[in-house]
Amino acid sequence: MTKHIPPMAFCGLLCDQCPVYIATKTGDDILKAKLAQDYSSGTCIFSPEDMHCTGCRAPTGANPKMCEPCFIRSCGLKRGMEHCGQCDDYPCQWIGQFVPADSDHRRRLDALHEIPFSK
Repeated sequence: MTKHIPPMAFCGLLCDQCPVYIATKTGDDILKAKLAQDYSSGTCIFSPEDMHCTGCRAPTGANPKMCEPCFIRSCGLKRGMEHCGQCDDYPCQWIGQFVPADSDHRRRLDALHEIPFSK
């Protein structure tokens, strides 16, 4: 019997814990506006419309500001993986750089990496 894994980004982030994913799924425009303000910085300004996510494994509809520049997402899509823990090269330089070793995301990927994956 396999354990059900909720929708998950390549990096191990559980989609149902991501505020942008939640705001998209619930259509919460107030949350989208708050997230846009919270996520904006001097180098990148987000609008409420930018706060749209259907999951990073979605082949179309990638958010140009948040998803398209993600090296982890690009690699996972290219390799056809469900998550980085399935990769023979795990953990790679991108995981090492962007997913802290002591994070829940990394522990999740580490555990999934131990499960045999048939390609």
